[in-house]
Amino acid sequence: MTKFSDKPTLLSFEKAKSHTVVFDPAVELTEFQGRNGPYDAAPVEEDGRIVFLPLGSARLVRALKALGEGRKKITITRTGESFATDYEVKVVK
Repeated sequence: MTKFSDKPTLLSFEKAKSHTVVFDPAVELTEFQGRNGPYDAAPVEEDGRIVFLPLGSARLVRALKALGEGRKKITITRTGESFATDYEVKVVK
């Protein structure tokens, strides 16, 4: 049986269109089951706690890969909806 405290938190862009997280591209991904089948998510740190960033969007993955290697504090902003969804990723200094 799973404890409530063990249940993972997924980062959502539904209410907040922007999130500031610490992202490490070398981290191991975790697979989750969604409505449309399995998808990967990367553990990231937001406000001192570990949450999972879903990587179902090829646009988001491309933006994250453009950051290069190394752990970075970044801001991810989602714009648009459905097929017009885009992600802007900026390194926080």
